[in-house]
Amino acid sequence: MLGYIKKRYFKNAKNSQLKKGHVTIIMPAYNAEPYIAESIESVIGQSIEDWKLIILDDGSTDRTVEIAKSYSKGHKSIELLQKGKQQGPATQRNLGISKADTEFLAFLDSDDLMSPQSLELRVKILEEDRSACASFSYVRLIDPNGSPMGLNGTKENIVNFTDLVENKFITSCICARTSILQKLGGFDNSFKFGEDWDLWLRMTRLGFYIKAAPDSFIDYRQHADSFSHKFIYEDFCDRMRVSDLAWQEDERVPSPLSHFENGLGPACQSMTSSKKAFLACISALFDDKTKDAENLLSLVSFDLLELTDPIQLAEMTKWTVARNISVPLEKWDKIKSSKAHNLESFFEERPNENSTPYITKYLGYLTN
Repeated sequence: MLGYIKKRYFKNAKNSQLKKGHVTIIMPAYNAEPYIAESIESVIGQSIEDWKLIILDDGSTDRTVEIAKSYSKGHKSIELLQKGKQQGPATQRNLGISKADTEFLAFLDSDDLMSPQSLELRVKILEEDRSACASFSYVRLIDPNGSPMGLNGTKENIVNFTDLVENKFITSCICARTSILQKLGGFDNSFKFGEDWDLWLRMTRLGFYIKAAPDSFIDYRQHADSFSHKFIYEDFCDRMRVSDLAWQEDERVPSPLSHFENGLGPACQSMTSSKKAFLACISALFDDKTKDAENLLSLVSFDLLELTDPIQLAEMTKWTVARNISVPLEKWDKIKSSKAHNLESFFEERPNENSTPYITKYLGYLTN
């Protein structure tokens, strides 16, 4: 069913006028004079050319506009917009989302930087994987002078709705499908803080995941003038509001995946139960208990399993199997080689239109 929904969604999306394969970068800016030129240069230096940069000034009083204008005059792919004063980054980003006419849309704050292949690698993920509503770069912290402070951010490969019980991303590391952003109405500007986390939750509640582009990086600048650094208490309170919404029904999300309709509590329970049933099914097969495996497989929700990382699930399987059949983990290679054909035969005899590609990936990671 999930596969059918996604095929229908993307079939409808193709009817839009969005430029296929192209990406718009949204850059809100306010008094960014010390950093904005370097941020723009990191976009100009990308390894692909099918991009458009929209800079949205929020009423700067320094040389931000002057610098942005000089770039927009010299580059046909760079546009400067001045709409209002001190409206906040969420409102400015939403203006950019509404103007975007490209298939993909990325965000970059005016003090952050993209690695040279950042856009290319994130766009490639979205072109190859329909289950991904967005792709993300890993994040590297830098100080005001651009010096490295150490790696930050998630190292997971796939992040779904239930994983987002914690906020895992900064806005600058995300590249998303424009059609989904526009469908959801962009950022909820009733939040002064945490509006990005709120949007990622709403995107993944639709039944998609956010997928890593491991060799893509965003340099995330840390400095005392950062908005969230100035308002720590207000930042915390808004993020708690975002969390509260995530644990209940959300009328802002049209047609969520049924497992996610009632928020993170039931969603986490369903996800956990489905993964446990699948791991128990595999353990039963390793123990030659085919009937038990069949019963356990009937308890697996493949539309949820497909939203998990098959590599991570394969790693979890090793520990589960070793524990259940009481063998030391160092004997894993011998165990898996003796059971590989049985596992493949079991799933070949029980084809499932939606699960077959996922099972193939999973078994490949498990038995190789």
